[in-house]
Amino acid sequence: MFRNVYDWSRAMIATPHHAPAHMDLSWDDFLTKPWTMERTGADLSMSKEEMEKPHFCQQKFQYKDVNSCHIRPYPKNHFNKTRFSEHQPFYEMRNDGSGEPYNNMLELRSDKIKHFLSLKDFKNVEDLWVVQYEDLLQYGTKDILHILEKLTGVQANCKRSPPQTNRKKREILPKMIKYLNEHVDWQIEHSIGYEQKPLS
Repeated sequence: MFRNVYDWSRAMIATPHHAPAHMDLSWDDFLTKPWTMERTGADLSMSKEEMEKPHFCQQKFQYKDVNSCHIRPYPKNHFNKTRFSEHQPFYEMRNDGSGEPYNNMLELRSDKIKHFLSLKDFKNVEDLWVVQYEDLLQYGTKDILHILEKLTGVQANCKRSPPQTNRKKREILPKMIKYLNEHVDWQIEHSIGYEQKPLS
């Protein structure tokens, strides 16, 4: 499931889960800041063997491919109160083995989309459907569950979610729309059915 880059970016700025270096930033600082942070706490006392060991870090990453390696790198009493899981940093590095961070969150998004679309080529995968979050809000889940039931022959054992057309949307400044129009990889966005938003 995908979300349009405008609302997705706005939500990421408002609630930067597992991204402590990206908290409390203006939209332009957030969108241009490298997607990483300084290593801290338990990550700084790791041995060379631990750093080079495959699948040693959280989510089975290698040290060079994720920051932080540890789920909770900070000392126990480092935070009095935490927001958005800032005590559990999780920055993925480039998906090319370089150990280098993405220049910004938009580069990470593009790589993630490409990876998700590649799942159709995995062994034992019959097909991949692009589902847009906005469609589920507008129409609910009834239609997509009906299609899945028809294709699989399995009856859904869950409650259908109704449309949520009255859900409040976060305001997106025209300057931010213009920036996204100019800096997003629109070829990749088109592959999941999204177009540029016109400036009003």
